[in-house]
Amino acid sequence: MTAPAQILHILKKDAWHLYPEIANHLAMLIAFGWVMPKTWTGGPGSMDQTTQLIGMALHVLLPTAWVILVSRLVHDESLVGDRQFWLTRPYRWETLLGAKVLFLAVFVWLPLLVMQMYLLHHAGLAVVAGIPGLLKSLGLTVGIVFLPLMANAAVTSGFGKMALTLLGSFLYLLLLGTGTAQLSAFQETPPYVSKFVAGLAAVLISGIIAFQYRRRRTVESRWMLAGTALMACVLVLLGPAGLLFRHAYPEITAAADVHPQMSFNMDPAHGQPGVGAPFLMRGNVFLLLPVTVSGVPAEMELEGKAIQMRLEGADGFRWDSTWQIFPGMVENGPAYFGVVMPHSAFAKVGVAPMTVTLTMAVSELRKGMPEAVVSRMDGYRTPGGGVCSFLPEQFMLPVCRYPMPGPELTLISAPVIQTPCGLDSPATTEQTGTPGLAALAGVQHLPIVLDPVLPMGLRFQTRGAGPNQAPRVNALCPGTTVTFAPFGRVSDFRMELSQVGVKLGDYVRHGRVGPVE
Repeated sequence: MTAPAQILHILKKDAWHLYPEIANHLAMLIAFGWVMPKTWTGGPGSMDQTTQLIGMALHVLLPTAWVILVSRLVHDESLVGDRQFWLTRPYRWETLLGAKVLFLAVFVWLPLLVMQMYLLHHAGLAVVAGIPGLLKSLGLTVGIVFLPLMANAAVTSGFGKMALTLLGSFLYLLLLGTGTAQLSAFQETPPYVSKFVAGLAAVLISGIIAFQYRRRRTVESRWMLAGTALMACVLVLLGPAGLLFRHAYPEITAAADVHPQMSFNMDPAHGQPGVGAPFLMRGNVFLLLPVTVSGVPAEMELEGKAIQMRLEGADGFRWDSTWQIFPGMVENGPAYFGVVMPHSAFAKVGVAPMTVTLTMAVSELRKGMPEAVVSRMDGYRTPGGGVCSFLPEQFMLPVCRYPMPGPELTLISAPVIQTPCGLDSPATTEQTGTPGLAALAGVQHLPIVLDPVLPMGLRFQTRGAGPNQAPRVNALCPGTTVTFAPFGRVSDFRMELSQVGVKLGDYVRHGRVGPVE
């Protein structure tokens, strides 16, 4: 029997043997596709607690069905031991493994993809435009969910032992993750490391599965799986952060069209009040450094990624921080940049003036061509592949839906009013409405998603007449012109400032009666 014929033979056998599990999985997918639209914001069940609970339950039951199906599929020809009936059959390990993968592709991954395409269509989104995101999410699902499940099934003899192994694996990964998080507290993962580690782990796990199918050496396979998880944590901790950040975020060249700058604000009024003891966080002091940013054009947004600080003293003292997390946008004007420093290093500095060098890694977002659309009660398409519609009429708050991972940063402007919309509101609003601003931004990293539709509400902000007079309602009326201005990622670079004579003690966060470890 040829290899393709043997693969099809095993596939037919598995399909007939596992039809209850297949039917259960398909029923879960149908229920998921029927319930999820009701739970979307503005959907018929969005305010119904029972519908929301059913939706959350399906998010748990569907992966549970995957666990059962993978267990039954792999354990039909168990790889543990040497007394299984299938060993007497003329099966080759390559065709056996290929048949299992083909089974998952036909009865799990393809139906999942079809269900997600249906949800995109039901939300009024372009299905074809959403396929790349669906395929990427499916790839993540295979790598993060199904590869570990198949590996666990390959080194166990039955569902009960697989369940115990999964529990033990979860505890082991939790321990490794907690230890890694403690050792890398406040640190930003270097560029490229996450993708490299994830890709390497997927390749190694795939190799271990193939090794177990070929050799059936269960003990060695288990040790290799445990070592793969440990190796991933070590690579995250020991990655050459400085080299990778310098490569991913080069210095601004003289040929660049803009040159954002940072300067240290030495005004004592911008220091931290020294009331109480320094606030300690896991043995670290928290510095709030006053910085003024300038040179950012109106058509540009800077998204902070990470920050690093270097201290140099007149006596030869030098200390370099790790690259630390810096979430948020960097805008023109004064700001406080937070840096964490070990208390042991801070104690060596004392009150001596230091030369402080701050380096910030940022992403440049450029404003694209604005596009105006007219809001309609029955829904309207937006730039970036989304669809917006209105909630119940009394609220007049638009809700947009996008395919995962959602749009790039987009600023939306439209005239809004602070009273409920009337029949003549669109014409009146265009002339007398208050300028309102809203923002949309999708998820930065596409997660594993079952529901590919990302609902996002538009909440327009307006400037009040006084500091404490913010309007309570900002209604966007149907028929009003709405302008979408997308910001696309153009480049990554790093900014740097150096300031002499800085006394760090003036910028330590205080306010506690005693230190908090």
